[in-house]
Amino acid sequence: MEIDKKGVGLRLAKSRKEKNLTLNDVASFLSVSGKTTVNAWEKGRSYPKKHIKELAKLYGIDENYLKFGSLNEYVKQILFDEFKKDTSNVKTWIFEYFRKFYDYNQVVHGFHLDKNGNYIANQDEDLEWLKDYERECFDKFLKDNLDNIVKEIEKNSIGYNDTKIKQLVIRYITILTLKKKSEFMSITKNITYKLNEIDFNDINIHGLEFNNISDVPNRIAKTVEEKKEIFFKLKLSNMIMDFNNEIRDLEKEYSETNINNK
Repeated sequence: MEIDKKGVGLRLAKSRKEKNLTLNDVASFLSVSGKTTVNAWEKGRSYPKKHIKELAKLYGIDENYLKFGSLNEYVKQILFDEFKKDTSNVKTWIFEYFRKFYDYNQVVHGFHLDKNGNYIANQDEDLEWLKDYERECFDKFLKDNLDNIVKEIEKNSIGYNDTKIKQLVIRYITILTLKKKSEFMSITKNITYKLNEIDFNDINIHGLEFNNISDVPNRIAKTVEEKKEIFFKLKLSNMIMDFNNEIRDLEKEYSETNINNK
């Protein structure tokens, strides 16, 4: 990651003041030419590349913190940089997270509508709106997961390592999406099981449809009450069959939404 000189300067100034040191104190410790040099570092006009280790030692803080800020800020910047790229494995997996956890697919399929449901005729406006929505999703992803990702980084002693952080993020999202998929499949199977437990007294005429109760033929039921019972049981039975088919289609679509199909 590129070093932000202004960010480094702010952290240098904050750390020096917390130690109750003057600019001259720091200049003297480092044997540099006066407080002007130290002040230039703190203003972000230059970067103390040769002295960053000594400064970290003087202030009693992590060198990486001086260079990049907190690990939380560092990871956030890495993910944002990846998100801005045209192509990136991390970005691809973040979008996989969108598809599994948010209503991203549904919104993208109808992105020609604005947030009020009004049609957007201009393609540039369409794309701008979609870009804004993707940023909203990304911000929500950070809000929901950044702290846990940083905990995993600390747990695995990865530190400020770009490559390993990106690998961990992909692994983290993979575990989340697999868990989500498992939960989703479990819920749909439970619904299907409960629906199939409904007793229709062995009515074996699935697929038939009657427009009204009087359409039920006498060979199936004779009295009005019998016809009424048959009519509504049949409607419910057919509805459940249709719903089961929709669940199977939904499971298939959900299952196939993964990185390997890209």
